[in-house]
Amino acid sequence: MAQVFFVSLPGAGGRTCRQGVAALRLGALAPEPDPFPPMDERGFEEDTGPGQELLEKEHSTELHPQSGAGSPRDVYMPNAAGQPLDSGQSLLREVTAVSSCSLRRGGCWSGGGPHQQHSRRWLFFLLAGALVGLAVIASSSLHRDPGAYEGRTQLWSLIPVWGAGTETTTTTTTETRTTSTATITITTTNTGTTTTTTSTMTSSTITETSTTVSSTTTTRSTTTTTSPPCWPRESPDGGKQVILGVSYAPVPLLPASERIPNDDFMAEGMEPYWGPPGKEGKGRRDLRIMRALGANTVRLYGNDPAKSHQRFLREADKLELDVIAGLSDYPYIQMKGNCMSTDFDCFDQIKEQYVMNLQGGFLQNETTYHPRLRTVILMNEPDLKLLGDTSNFCRALVSAFDAVIEAEKEQGVKGVAPNFTVAFSFGLCPRCTHLGHTPGLGQMYALREAMRDPKSVDYTPRNDLWTLYRTRFVNAINTANPAFDVNSLFIQPYDQHFQGTPVFIGEYHSPEYFDQKGDLEAIVKLARDPSNLLLGIAFFEFQVRYDKGGAEMSFGMFGLDRELEITEAVIGWESYPAHCLTAVEAKAGGGKCGKLERDLDYVSDNKWGFAMDHIISPDMCCSKCREFDECKAFTRVEDAGPPAPCKSQCRVEGLQRGLRRVPDPRTTPCCLGAR
Repeated sequence: MAQVFFVSLPGAGGRTCRQGVAALRLGALAPEPDPFPPMDERGFEEDTGPGQELLEKEHSTELHPQSGAGSPRDVYMPNAAGQPLDSGQSLLREVTAVSSCSLRRGGCWSGGGPHQQHSRRWLFFLLAGALVGLAVIASSSLHRDPGAYEGRTQLWSLIPVWGAGTETTTTTTTETRTTSTATITITTTNTGTTTTTTSTMTSSTITETSTTVSSTTTTRSTTTTTSPPCWPRESPDGGKQVILGVSYAPVPLLPASERIPNDDFMAEGMEPYWGPPGKEGKGRRDLRIMRALGANTVRLYGNDPAKSHQRFLREADKLELDVIAGLSDYPYIQMKGNCMSTDFDCFDQIKEQYVMNLQGGFLQNETTYHPRLRTVILMNEPDLKLLGDTSNFCRALVSAFDAVIEAEKEQGVKGVAPNFTVAFSFGLCPRCTHLGHTPGLGQMYALREAMRDPKSVDYTPRNDLWTLYRTRFVNAINTANPAFDVNSLFIQPYDQHFQGTPVFIGEYHSPEYFDQKGDLEAIVKLARDPSNLLLGIAFFEFQVRYDKGGAEMSFGMFGLDRELEITEAVIGWESYPAHCLTAVEAKAGGGKCGKLERDLDYVSDNKWGFAMDHIISPDMCCSKCREFDECKAFTRVEDAGPPAPCKSQCRVEGLQRGLRRVPDPRTTPCCLGAR
């Protein structure tokens, strides 16, 4: 059951705004933490006085957050793990950071059979052979053909840790010495005439009878171990650590027709939305609300490299929130001289921007990344923006990846560093030559092959992108599908083709799904399973985007109060209000359609009824049932047919006599309900 907390914050003109803090907490699973814990030695400030926060847990209600996946949806969950939190907290809070992507290492083992001279030697070779066999399995599982996945194993445990001091360079020197040996036979013939005591030599013959040449080759191998300049954070225990975050773009506009001049809400000057009240009593404390709900990461979108991001990272650090920053679309498709004007070669545009990002807060000590910066998203949904042949978006992304690495080298960056990713859409890719029939995978496969061979997309890299891809890159995808769809349509095939590269869902939420709480539990459970490569999700999104209008307003945990404001923020040259927040209630199918249950089917002797295929939600079943007086119940079960937005079937039927409730696991995780 979600809890609603009301927070008194100083409002404009002495007014007070009451914020409903609802949604993500899964209070039924674990004790609920204090939504706003007091500050401590880590940098939290004590709140005192009438101008500060007054927290009251007034009542509990069945609010299910409404949020989902819109066009600018990227969420975190890249790699780089943070520190684990206390165990006695909510589900979202105890599931912590993401684990780092790593280089797959290993080799091949071979050996001969044992010589059975006596039993002890035979036993020794048998045990040795068994150990070698295990090594072969462990090694080959990392290096086999990505398409040759066999069975469900602990895939996460197969990703080795890549850290300092693990880059190995081997130099081999070969010396060749040649010695020539000649064998010579000397034959001497003496002819002597004895006249008193005198002997005379009459002839001498020298004959070369054979020549032997011998060659000696000496090979010397020198192995040098050096540290790569940058590497991702390691998991404290080496295992998978799931991130559950919130995507954040708190555009303060209510009319859909308006636009703001700058959407970088990570920049200085945006404190009225995410900052604490401070001495002047300003700040809506959005980051603290996320932390109170149990999130451990915040994912952002806009990025103005001319702005500093130090204060945002400092506030996130105080709250122990990791940050997933995104690069703006501006250098790719909007600014004069963008990537499309340079034939999708984005190296110069992205390098210039990222150098400014490094100098504007991403680096903490000139050459060291800020510890809270977990992942950088190179681009959000490029497959929907960089159209044409797949080589277009691949060349853009490969050159962008090359650019950020070159920017790091230019600035002398070293030590623990964020991973990079690209958040693809959940769409099919007909133009992709491989895996294009599977949501998201065709795009990821095309990018991986371009990283392996950049020249295949007409790009010449400055860096070893294939090694960097395997050590500092994770995949990401945005989706509005529920958990059971994500598992069958994406995670299972992903595990078969992308072993060694973790993936996270950058934007997650299916706003039309009938059981919001159950769906969130299901996706987190899936992410915690070590047998797959899913790192976790970022919940989409914190606030309703009124400026987008239409279906995009289906997403967002909080709405904006049209009357109450906390303060104002200056964006560009204009002032924009920081509205008070209002909780958004999600649609609930159970209230309209009767009691919804799982793993059961209704069976009756009544012959009235019919079936409908590929039904997106139980609400559609319920609506159809209500059209007929004869209909007394509906059942929705998973469909084994081809991929669809929601693979399910709905049956509506009459239950006038012979009602029976029969266990049916096919309904998991769908539902059934009586009218």
